[in-house]
Amino acid sequence: MQSKKDTHKEVLLNNILGVLVGLIAIRLLVPIVKEFDPTLQSFIIVGVMFCLSYTRGYVLRRFFNKRCRK
Repeated sequence: MQSKKDTHKEVLLNNILGVLVGLIAIRLLVPIVKEFDPTLQSFIIVGVMFCLSYTRGYVLRRFFNKRCRK
């Protein structure tokens, strides 16, 4: 079982990484999708951000679970 302190560390790391990954992703995505229809741009950006967020959360959860068991 994860301690409250470890839970806070995980949540903080997830949020910090989320901001950093989001900033980098937007800087890379906007030039790629700028020629598309604005609605399509939104769908692409939201889809990519969802995938990045899901993956980041999954990887961090697995990391902290593995670390907790040791």
